[in-house]
Amino acid sequence: PARIVLYIYDNLCTLISDIGGIKMIVGGISVYTAVMMYVLLVGIVILVKRGCRVSLVKKNLIVLLFGAAFVMLVIFRTDKGFRLDMLYVGQGDGIYIRTDMRHDIFIDGGSTSEESVGKYAILPFLKYHGVRSVEYWFVSHTDEDHISGIYEVLESGYRINNLIFAEGFESQEACVQLSDLAKRNKTRVLFMSEGDEITYGDTRIEVLSPEPRENSSDGTLPPSGQSASGFDVNENSLVLRVRCGDFCGLFGGDIGAETERMLTAKYDLSDVNFYKCDHHGSKNSSDMSFLEEMNP
Repeated sequence: PARIVLYIYDNLCTLISDIGGIKMIVGGISVYTAVMMYVLLVGIVILVKRGCRVSLVKKNLIVLLFGAAFVMLVIFRTDKGFRLDMLYVGQGDGIYIRTDMRHDIFIDGGSTSEESVGKYAILPFLKYHGVRSVEYWFVSHTDEDHISGIYEVLESGYRINNLIFAEGFESQEACVQLSDLAKRNKTRVLFMSEGDEITYGDTRIEVLSPEPRENSSDGTLPPSGQSASGFDVNENSLVLRVRCGDFCGLFGGDIGAETERMLTAKYDLSDVNFYKCDHHGSKNSSDMSFLEEMNP
């Protein structure tokens, strides 16, 4: 009988937790907010216990106002302005950006040295900072140390509005699998290439590479690490330049010296003052001419 009761209880809890809007991410709170919450709670208790001289209608109205103020303290996000966080994910990448208009963006999210990096690093970070959904999640390329955590985030049911890949990856096996999971999660899948950009207020995200490519026509899935048309997955990483005020950052996934020299010849990178080292600081990346062109 005990087993049956627990089974019913467990399934009812699971069923209720899946109802839309039943859960809310509120994030960590400051000491000031916590104190204000306790003051409101004490005020409500005092009013209910000792507010005999107040009419029932007025008492209920005051309790309702106190309760509304309490909820606002919990759900209202006070963080403002541009923010950049580089998460520790071991061998991999995980980059969070909040625009000046408070839109939440992520670049990559994976690891080959840390287990369950999505569950134990990315999701706790997002939830602590009260990020209820990510507007754009950029995937520089489909190596495991850039996407393993994204699988976990999607499987958890966390809301990602748009998942963005570089053009040319449409038939790459890992891209197909991740795209299918995203679509089941009602996430829109997009492909971007050189010249595309997204703008929020003063924040501008430009795609510098790869060049636009035609989709593969044979419909076959390539092996991991190689696209359908045979191009190098690393060299065709999505390269993003993010500007906001005096900040100008360059995020190039796992590109190597060949693509870096192409970027140097094609763009004026002298205003780049933040550089996320390409390919995790590989000896085959961060070409000297490329570094000299920037001022990170």
